[in-house]
Amino acid sequence: MTKLNENINYFIRRLELGRGRLFRGYMKTAREIVQDLYNEKLLEEPRTFNEKLRWRMKYDRRPILTITQDKYKVIDYLKQNGFGNLLKKLYFATDNPADIPFGDMTERYIVKSNNSSGEVIVMNRGFDLVSKSRMNGEELVRKCNQYLRQRYWNELNEWAYRGIKPMIIVEEFLSDENGSYPVDYKFMCYDGKPQIVEVITNRYGDYTDNYFDMDWRRLDFTWSDWPGVKGGPPGDDIRPPDNFEEMTRIAGELSKPFDFVRVDLYSVRGKIYFGEFTQYPSGGIGEIEPRSFDDYMGGFWTLPDIDAVRDNSLMSRVSDLYYSLYYRYKFWRYK
Repeated sequence: MTKLNENINYFIRRLELGRGRLFRGYMKTAREIVQDLYNEKLLEEPRTFNEKLRWRMKYDRRPILTITQDKYKVIDYLKQNGFGNLLKKLYFATDNPADIPFGDMTERYIVKSNNSSGEVIVMNRGFDLVSKSRMNGEELVRKCNQYLRQRYWNELNEWAYRGIKPMIIVEEFLSDENGSYPVDYKFMCYDGKPQIVEVITNRYGDYTDNYFDMDWRRLDFTWSDWPGVKGGPPGDDIRPPDNFEEMTRIAGELSKPFDFVRVDLYSVRGKIYFGEFTQYPSGGIGEIEPRSFDDYMGGFWTLPDIDAVRDNSLMSRVSDLYYSLYYRYKFWRYK
């Protein structure tokens, strides 16, 4: 099997798994959606959040998008910009997983690839909280090698991932006062100003997915990773952390270079940690219900001038055209 076909098969498997929410009945739709993304003629004036996100995916070629999407390079980026105090402990970063002494590792740690989204192993005393299975060192190395072989940007044409050299990162496992995985706070920021915060509780259990404005008023909508799939359920009595104001300030500072970015943070025993930057939430195809909130989120976003962000070099334009035509053809053949 060629590497290209391996990537396509991997993509279809991801869609089939869909974090437990998809099944094979969706597959024709999945392929059609991928085909549509490569064929898509974007509106001259995108209005909704997803429309503007797909505009970014197609036209915005600023290097800072790749630097901040790379989960390894972003470490130096944060240090250089005065945010090194937000970083978790980094145990290993390598492109050869066999070099990682998993047998000697601390009882709790996180393993992930730097060039993808969702490819993560959360180890808790030999048990992976994501796959809900025990994993030994050999299995961990095999899984990491699988991560390194994939090219995540192939899936939905998420350009910022294209230039990332794949690596495996092993980092600190953060836990709350009860020893559980901490609450995720995901700040939707526009021109350096947080406008919405997504709050995910109990991520690897009976999780809840909640949205609030900056005055902690609940926003009554759901957002999934895939069309036709409803987003996660909201929780009850979700309260802001004591340092929410400081988290909001930090998210605003981190987001200043971007017309839009999602800034993911944690608050653990009063200390704020950086999670990641997300340039393409849900790949621009997530189901937002009711649809009015797609407009609502898009209303905060003023897109930059296309000539200020597009790489007009001949090489870049030819490369974009090549990938568009090549993968359109390959997905058509796979159907």
